[in-house]
Amino acid sequence: MDNFFSKFLNVVSFIAITSSLVFGFILLNVRKEYSYLLSPESGKSTIIIAALAIMAILCFVSIASRYRISKLTKQIYSHEATIRGFDMRFNSAMNRMKKEKEKIVEDKNKEIRKLEKNHKQEMDSFEKKSTQECKSAVGKINHEMFLLKQDYEKKIKDLTEQISSLSSLVEKLNEHRNSSTPFRLVSDMISDYETVVFDKEEERLANRPYPAPKAAETVRELRRKYREQLFDFKQMKYKYDFLLGIFPELNIYLEDDDSLIKLDRFDDLDSFDEERDRAHDWLTNDEYNNLSDVEKNQLALDRYNKRKKGNWEIGIEYELYIGYLLRSGNLLSGEKLIVDQFGERNGLQDLGRDIIAHRINKTDQKETYIIQCKRWSNTRVIHENVICQLFGTALEYKLSHKGLFEEIVIPVFVTTTNLSLTAQEFANALGVKVIIKEMGDYPMIKCNIDSMKYHLPFDQQYHTTQIIETHGEFYAWTVKEAVEKGYTRARRHLINQ
Repeated sequence: MDNFFSKFLNVVSFIAITSSLVFGFILLNVRKEYSYLLSPESGKSTIIIAALAIMAILCFVSIASRYRISKLTKQIYSHEATIRGFDMRFNSAMNRMKKEKEKIVEDKNKEIRKLEKNHKQEMDSFEKKSTQECKSAVGKINHEMFLLKQDYEKKIKDLTEQISSLSSLVEKLNEHRNSSTPFRLVSDMISDYETVVFDKEEERLANRPYPAPKAAETVRELRRKYREQLFDFKQMKYKYDFLLGIFPELNIYLEDDDSLIKLDRFDDLDSFDEERDRAHDWLTNDEYNNLSDVEKNQLALDRYNKRKKGNWEIGIEYELYIGYLLRSGNLLSGEKLIVDQFGERNGLQDLGRDIIAHRINKTDQKETYIIQCKRWSNTRVIHENVICQLFGTALEYKLSHKGLFEEIVIPVFVTTTNLSLTAQEFANALGVKVIIKEMGDYPMIKCNIDSMKYHLPFDQQYHTTQIIETHGEFYAWTVKEAVEKGYTRARRHLINQ
């Protein structure tokens, strides 16, 4: 486009200049013949002047354009020179970088070749060293396996001897299974078993390359004396452990010699069982001797409650808790009932009547509730046979207690778990009231007004003592509460002391 514009200006300039020269030449040579054209009267002078002006402008534009084009051309040449300089420097830099790259690649290749050479040398050295170490390790392992085999064979031999010895002991035990002296028999066998090492040492001394008969005789004599002492000790230890297993309450008397000497005041086992303070079973000697009566009795009760309980104790405690709710008016009718803990007093002879409760209703009729309690886990289910048993015992009670006035007998089943669908249908059909009640806390200390004594759950007469609250008797929550109301602990050992 720039070349076209430049050529166009050149043509226009040439035409303008040529036209001006020609037109001027014509005017100068024919001005006489055509002078009338320039006169104002002819009317064409304006056109001629305009044409001359245009030609002049064209000449000026042509000259200015030529000047501008010349200047731009110089600038273009200057830029082209600059670009050529840049190209030269760029090419020079590229060549320099190419050479540097080739040098770096060559240096890296040298390093790689050097590393490969070093690696190969190290691998050769490692393989050689590894081969030697493997041979050494294999030799060491073979030696250890040889030693292990020897040790294994020795242990097998020892175990075989022990098994043989134990087999003879078992045979001996089977022969005397019904022996009247089991502790003596077991002590004799254990003494033989634990003195086998003496027999081995005696055999070794007698049969070694250079026998030592005197040393073997000394070992035999030591075995005999040691066996006699071990026999006496084992027999006494087995009897001792056996007695403590049967009578764990004796443990508290073994803490020191003074406590053990106190056993001498009991005439026999029955007197020991009746006269000893059962609170001592839950206390140390220091606690029993240094605490006040209120403190040590309360501490013994607290520890007794935290003990691991059997099924019978779990059941009795649930019956006492339900009895407490009935006496407090927190179960059934909402009124306080007269409660007889029938199952606690009669044990297995309670005919399925754990609690017998009474009240007089609004029509002055006596209502008797025959209550059976079951404290079972949530995973167990009550079946219909239990409901039938309760209905049967309630019916027997009603038939055997007919009197002048009719007594309303209501069977009630209280439990901690759910009934099966069939059991629930039986209960609805037979009129058995079902109550699901979780275990809770209740006052455990029985306060008997006749003797003004309070009974703790571990006391000998606790479960045979009946509390009738209409007579002023009550259950206390704490030992302090019972003592503050004038009651003292019921225990026979105080009489002897």
